[in-house]
Amino acid sequence: MADAAVTDVNKGRFKAAAHELRRAGHIFGGGVEQLAALERPPADIQLLGAWIDSLRAQLPIVKRFARALNRSQVKRIRQSVRHLILAEEKTSALVDDYGFSFCGEFGA
Repeated sequence: MADAAVTDVNKGRFKAAAHELRRAGHIFGGGVEQLAALERPPADIQLLGAWIDSLRAQLPIVKRFARALNRSQVKRIRQSVRHLILAEEKTSALVDDYGFSFCGEFGA
């Protein structure tokens, strides 16, 4: 999550955090689509396709997370955090053996 959103959550400013999270999600989604548009090496098409799909799968979770923050729905916020962590772990597992590193912290 963007640093500003974390600060807003820590200060109880959920609507501001939701705005920051939506903004970060929009930027992330654009980056994912730019990656998807790149030509992939033939030997890696399947793996890179799975990686991009796993990145895309995080976008609706981020949207639900932002919606829950905006509505101050604590149970749904926690649920979204758990789902996002699981999705990030899946993405990380895909790239761990590929030969390049990826940031282990969302939004960093």
